[in-house]
Amino acid sequence: MSVTEWTISLPGGRVVGWHEAGAPEGRPLLWCHGGLSSSAEVVFLDAAARAAGVRVIALDRPGVGRSPLWDMGPVSRWSEVVAACADLLGFTRFAVAGWSAGGPFALACGRHLSDRLDSVTLVASMCPVSDPARRKELGLRTDRVLLPLSVRHPGVAKLVLEPYRWIPRSLLWRGTLVTAGEADRRALTPSVRAPVTAMLRQAVAHGVGGVVADYARVGSDWGFPLSDVDMPVSLLQGSADGMVPPAHAEVLRALLPAATLRVIPGAGHFLPITHGAEIIDSVCG
Repeated sequence: MSVTEWTISLPGGRVVGWHEAGAPEGRPLLWCHGGLSSSAEVVFLDAAARAAGVRVIALDRPGVGRSPLWDMGPVSRWSEVVAACADLLGFTRFAVAGWSAGGPFALACGRHLSDRLDSVTLVASMCPVSDPARRKELGLRTDRVLLPLSVRHPGVAKLVLEPYRWIPRSLLWRGTLVTAGEADRRALTPSVRAPVTAMLRQAVAHGVGGVVADYARVGSDWGFPLSDVDMPVSLLQGSADGMVPPAHAEVLRALLPAATLRVIPGAGHFLPITHGAEIIDSVCG
């Protein structure tokens, strides 16, 4: 695997960290990382992207990975960051994709940057979770607790997340295995232990404020109705996903005007690890 790590300086002094994988001269894909994760997760798409001639740029949201914390506003404003980064990288047109809690940010690009996008792909994405009933469907207790807590009591949410900064990586790995469903435990083999714990650790490299702000954005109004995303959106969902269940994909399909859903039998939540080729195929489709 060959993955590089950089930062981009935007107007106004904002800095955005990013990882790059895949084919250096390939078709550009801007990747929106998952929640309590970071751009380092792009390592799992490297081989499939190289084979397909796709250059993957994963951007860290404010306060995550190599991006210092700054006030971005709601999910919809992420499209402005993506557009600015694409301009500096020389991308006139590009694709976007988002995994898990990164899905809403990819949708924001679909809403506001449709004239520049080749495709939008959501991978095991959350649907809007401001409704408590939708949050209760999430398989991770951490998500169920932190989504509302980050909105109402961000200081308490920071205290809950603080241990992620200092607990040993062995415990991070063990905790990931314990909370994973059966399908994901099969995917989380010892060969991916190092990159999985790296993406988790880098999520809190600047402290836990960025993750709390991220949870607060996703748990609040996203700043646009899904009915306004009128370009085609491809949804990929594992049938055995115990973290973001298939019901969320069904909600997205129902609310998005031009969405198609592909359910992968027996697959869990960690589709970037187990089905990277299918993700890249969807992006290129």
